[in-house]
Amino acid sequence: MKRLALPVVAVTAAALLVGALAPAGAVVVWPGDMQGWVFATRQGTSSTLPTAQFVNGPATTPAGSGSFQMRTGYSDTNPISKVYLGTNNHTGVALSRITSFKYYTYVANRDYTDGQPPMIELITDSGTSAQQRRFWFLPWGPNGTQNVQLNDWQEWDLMSANGRWELVGTSSTNYFGNWSWVVNRYPGAKLATPYVGDYVDPLVNLQLANQTGTSLSVKIGAGQAVDSRYGAWWRTSSSINGFVDLLVIGIDGVEYVYDFEVVPEPASLTALALGLGAFGGLLRRNRK
Repeated sequence: MKRLALPVVAVTAAALLVGALAPAGAVVVWPGDMQGWVFATRQGTSSTLPTAQFVNGPATTPAGSGSFQMRTGYSDTNPISKVYLGTNNHTGVALSRITSFKYYTYVANRDYTDGQPPMIELITDSGTSAQQRRFWFLPWGPNGTQNVQLNDWQEWDLMSANGRWELVGTSSTNYFGNWSWVVNRYPGAKLATPYVGDYVDPLVNLQLANQTGTSLSVKIGAGQAVDSRYGAWWRTSSSINGFVDLLVIGIDGVEYVYDFEVVPEPASLTALALGLGAFGGLLRRNRK
């Protein structure tokens, strides 16, 4: 019997590509069909235009072959640079109905140790009234020093018991906690489309504006440079080159998976087909 010599290189390459494929049923968000997502930027006092674009990579992305890049320039005076990517697809959903919630980030550069990867912002009502609230998820903790990994994709479980959420724009001392705290902070609260598309962003009162006017968004940047509670707030979002991919939100056990890509069909699918085709050819030759 002729011994079959396995083409290790082909097998390894195919295996790596399988890990990069988008999950079954994923909605591909790309420039030709945003699937209810929108993005927006504000340059502010920075001399550098912020970047908001779909790109290939970086590295092996969590799904497909691309991601969404969010890059801010340096600015330390109002208004500071911001990038938003958001959707109203799930507006009206009660926070208590969310059964899974995660996303992935990659940071190629940050100028300050306070700097955060792309954060999650939720706009909600107050449960018993239409008054709106803003919650931020801080991946690297309140000071930007927890679980820091540069040049690597990191998965964030937004419902983790160790996650850091903050209620923004309040003087209350009860302003931070994990996902359980978020759900119980305003019982019955639902995701809410901001009253105004830019969430009331006149520079006169320096509100913490939601640039896309969406209830769920990924963002880099704050509404003002300095805050009485946070101090030099601009350092969390100044000169950051970040990326986001594969956002998953489960509602009543049904998961909505969003894969950010340059093209509607990830290039890795074609590469995988070619790799497996070559693998098959090698197997056929070895069987002769």
